[in-house]
Amino acid sequence: LMLMPEEEAFSVLVMMMGQYRMRDMFKPSMTELGLCIYQLDTLIETHLPDLHVHFQSQAIHTNLFASRWFLTLFTTCVSLSLASRILDSFLCEGRDVIFRLALTLLSEAKSELLQKDIEGVTKYFQNEMPRRFEENQDKIFSAAFDMNLDQKMMKKIEKEYLTMKSKKTEDEMEIKDQVTRAD
Repeated sequence: LMLMPEEEAFSVLVMMMGQYRMRDMFKPSMTELGLCIYQLDTLIETHLPDLHVHFQSQAIHTNLFASRWFLTLFTTCVSLSLASRILDSFLCEGRDVIFRLALTLLSEAKSELLQKDIEGVTKYFQNEMPRRFEENQDKIFSAAFDMNLDQKMMKKIEKEYLTMKSKKTEDEMEIKDQVTRAD
């Protein structure tokens, strides 16, 4: 294993934080993470509607399993060699890689996930999914890169989320004003 010099590694980190909007994932509001979860949830609803309905019926929220995928780019749940492959893809393709891998992993496991409750789904993503990803990485990457994400739709979902978020903020401020006036 060859290590990158510290200065180069730091430059890559700076680029990831800025150009790939990773810094925004870790801001206190976590708006960027919220956006990614909302986009993935909408993609699941579009591409895997029966899985989306099942998750809703079991109160399984997308952030239950996908937050760490976006925050760590899968690196906390896979081997170093697979994590390197994911990071290489991320640096070449950007965040879309994470959406494509997520949809592919969900699609590959759909029939099993449809049989599981929230506890079973949680265990699946902690134990089974990383093992399967390792064993079938060529197949998973191939399917992920064959997938086409509609960029217009992704932008539309982003605008929808930001509008919803600003409306929620306005509502919260209005309630805060009313409470302040009542005191």
